[in-house]
Amino acid sequence: MSGVSYQKYLEWERNQELSDSAKKSKPAPEPTVAVVTIPDAPSGQSAPKSNDRPIRDLNIRLANGTYISMHHVGLGHPEIVHVGCWTHVRRYFVEALPSDERAGEIINLIAKLFREEVIYKILDLKPFEIEIRRKRRSKAILNQIHSKVLLMSLDVGLMANNLMKKAVTYLLNQWKTLKNYIEDGRVEISNNLCEQRMKAVKLNLKNCQNIGSEFAAENAAFMFSVTESCALNGINPESYLEDVFRCILFGTKSNKRDFLPCYYQACELPKMNALEVAKLLSTAA
Repeated sequence: MSGVSYQKYLEWERNQELSDSAKKSKPAPEPTVAVVTIPDAPSGQSAPKSNDRPIRDLNIRLANGTYISMHHVGLGHPEIVHVGCWTHVRRYFVEALPSDERAGEIINLIAKLFREEVIYKILDLKPFEIEIRRKRRSKAILNQIHSKVLLMSLDVGLMANNLMKKAVTYLLNQWKTLKNYIEDGRVEISNNLCEQRMKAVKLNLKNCQNIGSEFAAENAAFMFSVTESCALNGINPESYLEDVFRCILFGTKSNKRDFLPCYYQACELPKMNALEVAKLLSTAA
């Protein structure tokens, strides 16, 4: 967005805040959250059809990938359900706002979806409670958004605006995936937090230009995944790795799932110095 367009957006947002304040309904800030997402389709290609199966055991969080890779992840895996990112949708309407004020209607409705998510986090609700409330409250907002955008798509004058056309088309193409988040309370409404996990990878990109081999690259990707998962769960990566190695060494945990950062609980084992560990390893060998 250009500087002029962004300035107009800030002015519009400030006016909306003043208007809402007068109605005693000050808007809550949007949360930074994460979810599996399908990014924009490359030009000339349409978005894939979403998996319509209900979400049952979604135990995997996927970082945002390219359009093609995300599409292939779901093939042959009915348990993986694509969930669209509402931050991506909002971004398109924000970009279109300076050229058409009607984009503000959709931005306000999307803000309501995010406010509901803030309330769930403040109340510290369990996933099943979030799912119930989403279906009771957020679903109605989703229906409003879909109805308004569908009418916009039939407005020839509006669709002549390239930015509005892009925003409307993106939302309608991704609609089946965008509404999937209400089916499972463990799923987030936006993918921002997952994408932020890629920052460390990007900063280290210069050092990884000559990583050595494809095998080494896979190992590096695995370690980034582990350390960033620790960050998301508020775990010190160094202490976590040390404890995991000790648990493996003593064989105190047989279920590999227990070693994942999201399920991790420290092993109750005595600390060992380097010499004692070396002796134990030599004995085991």
